[in-house]
Amino acid sequence: MKRRDSRNRVLRPREGQLQNGKYFYKYYEDRKPKYLYSWKLVSTDPLPKGKRPCVPLRDQEKAISVKLDTGISTCGGNMSILQLVERYIALRSVDVKENTRIGYRTIRNILIKENVFCHKRIDQVRVSDAKAFLIRMYKDYHMSRSTIHNIRGVLRPAFRTAVNDDLIIRNPFEFPLSEIIKEPYKEKQILTKSQERSFLHYLKYDSHYGEFYPGIYIMLKMGLRVSEFCALTMQSIDLDNMTLTVNKQLQYRGKNHYWIEDTKTTAGNRIIPIPPDEELVRCFELLLNKPRPKQEPEVDGVSGFLYFSKNGKPLVGYQWTKKLTYASKSYNALYKEEIPVVTAHMLRHTCSSRLWARGLNIKSISKFLGHSSVSITMDTYTHASIDDIRSDMNKIFLKKSNGC
Repeated sequence: MKRRDSRNRVLRPREGQLQNGKYFYKYYEDRKPKYLYSWKLVSTDPLPKGKRPCVPLRDQEKAISVKLDTGISTCGGNMSILQLVERYIALRSVDVKENTRIGYRTIRNILIKENVFCHKRIDQVRVSDAKAFLIRMYKDYHMSRSTIHNIRGVLRPAFRTAVNDDLIIRNPFEFPLSEIIKEPYKEKQILTKSQERSFLHYLKYDSHYGEFYPGIYIMLKMGLRVSEFCALTMQSIDLDNMTLTVNKQLQYRGKNHYWIEDTKTTAGNRIIPIPPDEELVRCFELLLNKPRPKQEPEVDGVSGFLYFSKNGKPLVGYQWTKKLTYASKSYNALYKEEIPVVTAHMLRHTCSSRLWARGLNIKSISKFLGHSSVSITMDTYTHASIDDIRSDMNKIFLKKSNGC
């Protein structure tokens, strides 16, 4: 039976709550039990009346884990690659998001599973060794290029810290990944205008997918990241002022582990206008007015989510991915003109490309999408189809022929 707090939230191992409502965390240092205390479990918890401001318990847990984990005995060249990576992860785990910490643990587990390279002394690793290791991961273990990129994304800065600490002279991972793994560039796909119209029409009138049509339409027209959409609540939508507040992400990691975290970047925290699209407004109204569950699910103090699973939990990213995949395949089974398998990110790409094609200022598109820089919007999220190019060229040449 999982232990829960007074707000019915599942507590992690070694966490507890006293009768007066105060939370505690038990840990050991030099084999002696020690405790952390706080009136708040997470940062979004309200502070009980009359209590002094305090650091949330789980923030304290992160800090103490770093203190304990960084107590690794390091003695120059005797340190193994695994020890170096563990030390780097411990140092980085204070100020990173939960997803990043999960990614770090995944990379560490990959190194342990490989069981040869990870035990090599860091002063004995040459550039050729580093390249051979990544090539082996790619060819023998059949890992994707993005996974290899993530592995190097931990090893390179880890070895950089060893250089800075004068443990080694040179970082063996300071080389472009393209030197060892070359894959053809795949342009991001978007839905054409006709594909978009046809797919949305199918969703709207389908007996099963019709329930999810409003959410898919909103993701498409607002260009939201799927984690941002999943975190939207009733309070996020203001139809009086025609604005949408995007200020958090809903994340999930198996075994009912849901959590709320900040937007991907500081720029992702934004209030954006809802376009004057009658169908878009109707979709928002449908979600605002649909029956609510008797017991609203709560994640880190946040409630009022827009979509729920059969077990009463808020829908999360991977569930939307499944629904879009199945909907795409179902559509293709019925229509001759097939569409690519639709993803939430494809909807985001499609949105930005439509805005670009309609002449919206690139800075406005960047703000709308919550990008940290305009270059990201330009390089990744704007697509010009042959029809768009033809339309632009016709405008130019028609102006010339008219003497403009």
